[in-house]
Amino acid sequence: MEFKAGDEVKRDGGPLLNAAAMFADVNKDNGAPGMVAMVDDAAVAVKDIPDPVEQGSGACGVLDIGSFLFCPCFIPCFCMGSWTQINERQEGVVLEFGKYSRTIKEPGIWWVNCLGNAVTLVSTAVNSVEIPVQKIVDSNGNPLTVGAVVIYHVDNSYRAAIAVADFHSFIIASGQAVLKQVVQQHPYEDPNGGESLRNERDKIGRQLVDALQVKASKAGLKVLSFEFNELSYAPEIAPQMLKKQQAMATVQARNLIVQGAVETSEHAMQLFASKGYEFSTPIREKMIKDLMTVMVSDRDPHTSINVGAHASVHRTNYTAAGFLQQYQYLAAAGQRH
Repeated sequence: MEFKAGDEVKRDGGPLLNAAAMFADVNKDNGAPGMVAMVDDAAVAVKDIPDPVEQGSGACGVLDIGSFLFCPCFIPCFCMGSWTQINERQEGVVLEFGKYSRTIKEPGIWWVNCLGNAVTLVSTAVNSVEIPVQKIVDSNGNPLTVGAVVIYHVDNSYRAAIAVADFHSFIIASGQAVLKQVVQQHPYEDPNGGESLRNERDKIGRQLVDALQVKASKAGLKVLSFEFNELSYAPEIAPQMLKKQQAMATVQARNLIVQGAVETSEHAMQLFASKGYEFSTPIREKMIKDLMTVMVSDRDPHTSINVGAHASVHRTNYTAAGFLQQYQYLAAAGQRH
């Protein structure tokens, strides 16, 4: 098959075949029959390329989309997919082509065009989250194991859905940071009865709520409570601190006993005076000493009470009431002499 310059092909791709014919004439004049055969084969290959219209591309693709849009099943599916249900204690944040459009706050069935619109459902019910137990150092440098529970609810659906990726994880991470900051400002316990983590939980709980609310507002959350669910010394110092607590409790108990003994001795002297009994200073001091010994000692008394200047009466397992009766006897004997 030979091509001549100027030959036209009526099918698509004719200019390519025309150029091939011109190339064949040039090479034929130059005595290159092999090139003519190669161009001949290329022309036949190009000639055999099917028509794009016959393949179903181009205009046929537009026809397929139009057929889908005007399909009898499209409209019912479109209508059914555009209805959205909003339940109680739930709100829907509507995004139109990725941009915030509105917030649906009333429960019920709502029409939202499913083409280009998306609805994010946000629960506004009260929720609780547990802050994992972590080791924190108090203001005295003692390591503590502390855990807490946060109760909150969504106050702004737009911020909860748009401002943060996951408000549940956000409140946990923020709660851990706030818990560490507040616990480090207070001692676990104060021997003088001052403010501490053990005896001021309500006040410290309000401080935790206020500190966490500053962070939670950015995510549209309202913090209702922030309470400890675990608060104790770390295991490595727990035995030593238990001994310390026992020693402090013993000292406080002794102080209370001594205070009571002094008040009881004073009351005994006043009672004797009101009934007309008079004692010399040495006898009064001896009476107070014996009363203090009986009431402060943690064992039963084994004492000896002097009667007059030459005799003594020995008694065992006397109580405070027995001492009072004995001194009344001594006072009566002194008045008779």
